[in-house]
Amino acid sequence: MSLSPETQVFTKTIAHQNQAKLTLHSSPKLQKAIESRWQDILEMNPAVEEAEDIFKLLVQNLFDELKDKPSDLLLAHWLSFLCDLALAASKEIFKMICGQPSQNTFLQDIQSICIGSIGNPQHFFRGFDLKSSSKNNLLISLQAYAYRTIKYSAYPSIRKEFNDPNIGRSNLSLFNRYSDLVLSDALLKIGLEAAQQDQHLALCRCAREYLRQNGKKINQLQPVDFDQIGDLYQVITGDLPPPVHDRLEKIGEAIRRSTSPRLVSLDMPIGTYGDKNWIVADNIASPKPQPDEYIEEQETRIDWINICNSWLKVNIKPRDRQILYLRYHFHLKQEVIGLIVNIDQTVISKILKKINLDIAQFLISKIDPESNTSPLKICKTVVEMLKKNFGQLSIASIPPEEGRKLAELIQTYREKPEPAVIEKIQVVLELLWN
Repeated sequence: MSLSPETQVFTKTIAHQNQAKLTLHSSPKLQKAIESRWQDILEMNPAVEEAEDIFKLLVQNLFDELKDKPSDLLLAHWLSFLCDLALAASKEIFKMICGQPSQNTFLQDIQSICIGSIGNPQHFFRGFDLKSSSKNNLLISLQAYAYRTIKYSAYPSIRKEFNDPNIGRSNLSLFNRYSDLVLSDALLKIGLEAAQQDQHLALCRCAREYLRQNGKKINQLQPVDFDQIGDLYQVITGDLPPPVHDRLEKIGEAIRRSTSPRLVSLDMPIGTYGDKNWIVADNIASPKPQPDEYIEEQETRIDWINICNSWLKVNIKPRDRQILYLRYHFHLKQEVIGLIVNIDQTVISKILKKINLDIAQFLISKIDPESNTSPLKICKTVVEMLKKNFGQLSIASIPPEEGRKLAELIQTYREKPEPAVIEKIQVVLELLWN
């Protein structure tokens, strides 16, 4: 008797030759092992004639051995089974995230996460309830359990990978995962007026309260539950309830549209710099961290501070140091800085932009000189870092007495902006940096 075609789910291994995605191919070793098991079952069960029944016994045999001390070969059979389901789950998740684009961008990332969620096949099935499985077909129950487990185990990593907290969650459930502030913003973006927003928010609050009172989850609700949410809405607001299920679904759709980032093609144009057109791929081509990523990842900021200090020591002028101190230590507006240093506000703006751009260029040259990153791209990051960490730069170091006096004068000017106060500030600045 020939083997049932279904046995192929236990005889495959991952093939890596296709770089666009992971695939499975037949393993002669696993195929031979399954053929041997098949023959043993035939000899032990001579009365069984149908291939379908032999296959059911084969699945039961493989599953029973998994409970004890499985051999590496047995684990390989189950890894084949689970990898097949992991690739099927990744395909579904990929369509959910990316639609059905012509390119397989991101597919291998999703496949790797799904396969990585399998772990040890022996431990994988510890949560499987054999009593509640199908009595007639163990394989179907194992497939359903494995597919669901892989998918939901992979979702947290996939949400993090794609920076989208809504992946794998239904529109209906989203209202219960976000604050009223986020809901209001989402409803505003779809053009609802204030009165309509209030009605939608009231419905969400009633639904949350119903879930809390009854200890239920949104995926457990039946039509009668939605009717009771509508009754609660009417009691609280005095208005007739809308179609609860459909309205919560639409609210969830608005939240998803507002909070989920849009994935783009790696070939998508993102601007020009000099005589070159830049695409998304240009910003991820280097194996090293991009300068803007590098800056954001440096929680201690020691490297960033050292790099900035080395540039500032050589290039900063006394007047520019005054401007930087007033801007990033005291957070003064450019107009006020202009009055203090006696320079027009537009010139102050140009000076700050040039300093920020020069620092950005210097960071790129030190972090990754082969990077395609434009200095303009990380100027905003440079400004944010200066705002947060200016006090750690060497140019921010001044004698405590002068620092206290300058701070008192700045506070006096904020309370009473008079020319005499500006003159006193100018005197201190000149003493510090002339």
